[in-house]
Amino acid sequence: MTNSLQMEQSSDSRREVILREKPAVVAAVHIDGVSRTKDDFIINMAKQLFTVTNVEDMFMKSAEIQRQFESMQCFKNVRMHIDTSKRRDSKIDYEITFHVVESKRIFGGVNTFIGNHNDGSVALHTDFPNLNGRGESLQVIYQYGTQKTSGINMEFVKPLCPWTVYDPRVVASLFQYGSDFPWSGFREVDRGLALDLRLKYSPIIHHNFRWEGVWRDISSLSPNTSFAVREESGHTLKSSLKHVLTVDKREGIFVPESGSLFQVKQEYAGLGGNVAFHKHEIEFQHNIPVMILTDMWLQTSLRAGIMKNLHNNCITDRFFVGGPLNLRGYQIYGVGPHADGNALGANSYWLCNFHLYSNLPFNLGKSSIGKYCKTHLFLNSGNIVNFNFAGDIYRNTSLLFNKVRFSLGIGLVFHIKAGARLEFHYCVPFNQQIGDKADKGLQFGFGAQFLYFAFPASIISDSKGNPRNITNSKGKKRKPGSKPLSQAVGCNEHEFVDFLSRCLEWNPLHRMTPDEALKHGWMSAIVKVDNKQNDNNASSNVSKSDYRKTGLKSSQPFTSKDAREETFSSSTIYRVYKASKSSAAKSNFKNSIELVTMLKKASSEES
Repeated sequence: MTNSLQMEQSSDSRREVILREKPAVVAAVHIDGVSRTKDDFIINMAKQLFTVTNVEDMFMKSAEIQRQFESMQCFKNVRMHIDTSKRRDSKIDYEITFHVVESKRIFGGVNTFIGNHNDGSVALHTDFPNLNGRGESLQVIYQYGTQKTSGINMEFVKPLCPWTVYDPRVVASLFQYGSDFPWSGFREVDRGLALDLRLKYSPIIHHNFRWEGVWRDISSLSPNTSFAVREESGHTLKSSLKHVLTVDKREGIFVPESGSLFQVKQEYAGLGGNVAFHKHEIEFQHNIPVMILTDMWLQTSLRAGIMKNLHNNCITDRFFVGGPLNLRGYQIYGVGPHADGNALGANSYWLCNFHLYSNLPFNLGKSSIGKYCKTHLFLNSGNIVNFNFAGDIYRNTSLLFNKVRFSLGIGLVFHIKAGARLEFHYCVPFNQQIGDKADKGLQFGFGAQFLYFAFPASIISDSKGNPRNITNSKGKKRKPGSKPLSQAVGCNEHEFVDFLSRCLEWNPLHRMTPDEALKHGWMSAIVKVDNKQNDNNASSNVSKSDYRKTGLKSSQPFTSKDAREETFSSSTIYRVYKASKSSAAKSNFKNSIELVTMLKKASSEES
């Protein structure tokens, strides 16, 4: 196992060395389709392409700039094309072209949102992208939903143009939001403004620094609201600094099947106003496939939080536990301190959950609904208490692990989109305490408790580099190699199937190299036709646009020597194979030369 891993790593390092040693110079960068976007904004991001020295660096920076263009929301479509330079006296010069389609000046729509309290809402939004031509955007949202939630939010986003590292953005927002909290018997209306600095260290690491000033109005919902909640009624002013660090390495298409999530939240209030505290939360989630049983994976998660009151904290700042997406088997926020049936919250909590996910039984997983709907068996545990910082720390810490609540159940999970889920399960709670509101039996919940932003790093391989089981159109997963290649591609030609199988070999040590591919019998037939065509001095005219895409000069025909200098991928060969079937039927030299040209053109497009 160790020797095989070392050989694969050495093969990958050889490829990297080849790309690094091949020199490359970017002679020109073209941006097609720009009208409203400012030139200095585009030049600032594209100028780093002129510093590349090799092919690997050129590919990496070109892809990074394409991602930056897409993330700025200036363009709704960005395509990239790398071509050799028009200059005939240089073989290392390249031209990079970005074809962009700018966003409309104004657009709007209707969206639905799902919260974590079994609530949903409908939002009307109007967007003004690329206001000043440098990636600025303004968005106005009006939201109304269940639990009598309503609010309006206006948000302005400004990218910090001179700095392209970490993709920094400043966000200013003005908002008003109101909602009922029937489990605690009060209604809250927030009015305030916020200023954010968002940093993106990598596709998986995000930082968010936020200052928030909020004027909060709390009122009781009914005459039956407990006196402990009524004491919280009135106006409070909170000025706080928040920081959120997210490291998301999860992989999966509809639900994370592997990888981990790590998130830290910190808040300090007391920079003004009449509320002061500091609060910390941490969350860790890990997903691993079950190797013994196929199509099953285990998810473990741990969440914990603690808050220290400095001066006059509010009920909305505390932690709450319970609910169908939190601690299952209990009503929403039905765990912990209560007064006359109203949840009061606490200053410390922890949750530990285990989930075993699987496809639907009785071959239902093969259907289209099986992609979104999964079965899951879960074991939840947690506790919530008021931690006394002035007392014995060891004694108070032990209270967190005394009287721990448990719940066990089985049910169905329906994934609407990344992060949003519906659950319908049967649950049995254990060890409930006085004041807890258990909910034994059938339970239904929907929300976005587990935020999920990551997508597969590779569609054909997992995080460890092993072949991934691909789900076919019937919803059934096949292991790699379980179906003959000739049947998969619909071809019985032995030479081509052998050529393709050696190109698609998973082990890089057994995979055919470009030099070996050009010496293969299937490729030799094409080269022989080319040589015969050259001996007969038959010229094949190719349009100027085709030469530009393939990197050929109009005065030079494509020869077998040029073909040996090209590197072809398996997908290139398969597309050319379809063309070869029609070309072989005509059996003339002109079509054979065009076939070789198509091979070089397809390889250039993939690059």
